[in-house]
Amino acid sequence: MLEIIVFLAALAICIKGSDWLGRSSVNWARQFRLPSFIVGATFVAVATSLPELVIATVAGPINHEPNLALGVVLGSPLINIGIILALSLFVTKQRPKLGYFSRAINIFLVLAILLLVISLNTSFGNPINILLIALGILFVMLEFVIGGKSQTISENIEHRFQIIVGFFSFTKERESLFEFIFGALFLLVGSSFMVTSALSIASTFQINELFLSATIIALGTSLPELVTTLNALVHKREDLALGVLVGASVIDLSIGVGLGSLFSQTRINYPINLIFFIPLILVGVLCLLTFWKKIPIQIIAGLLITTVFLFVFIFSIYEIF
Repeated sequence: MLEIIVFLAALAICIKGSDWLGRSSVNWARQFRLPSFIVGATFVAVATSLPELVIATVAGPINHEPNLALGVVLGSPLINIGIILALSLFVTKQRPKLGYFSRAINIFLVLAILLLVISLNTSFGNPINILLIALGILFVMLEFVIGGKSQTISENIEHRFQIIVGFFSFTKERESLFEFIFGALFLLVGSSFMVTSALSIASTFQINELFLSATIIALGTSLPELVTTLNALVHKREDLALGVLVGASVIDLSIGVGLGSLFSQTRINYPINLIFFIPLILVGVLCLLTFWKKIPIQIIAGLLITTVFLFVFIFSIYEIF
């Protein structure tokens, strides 16, 4: 009982942190004339991914529980895109714009296919882990530097440098920075307690750690993305919501998987690899279909949600039998 209370309290801390992150990101997008999607796919995506990244680090290299680590970073993208993004599409009834979203989704799709190929042939160990971490960092850096409305990359770099300088000036931007930092700290503390309580829950109720982390814990760690998305939609920042969800999912599949199996040779055996990666590939393909106007956006949203429920159902059947 105590473990469940600790888990819920840690979850509440994470939700509060994500609320601060959402408000600070909206301020940045408005004050610096930075595209909302770029803010979401970089700063906010990294911050809202902290629960998954901390769990991956604590459970994997530190506690030597790679199944718990990989379950979270593979299950969370399914919830981010298959549930939260689908619901936002269903509510707003707006199709994503070509450009930032399509580029990020293509990267997500390539990562999902790459991880499937790796899982079918070898284990997740060095140097593959280091490569995945490097790809995630490169994604965030390129989105921040290249993304924008400026005509040249040099103009974008100059603009981004002004933004970084603005963070440390005695203006409203600095207030947003403090709000962002405290929000990230809340996520960091809350997620660390979620790891310890989750391990206790799995042991007490004899639940498979991989299944627990890929479903219940992944749902919990995706709540920051949910709260941030709701905050963005309330402020009519649909692009910010899309950036958070897709950016966080790319970070989970790259940096998260890399950290979760760092310093260990972790293998996702058949058919678990298919149970995870086929749905991830499917949600990526369905997101690309949002640009095809012949298919109603509500149908695509419904198919995204159905994919996630099928994942949980098939995984449950596999665990039972």
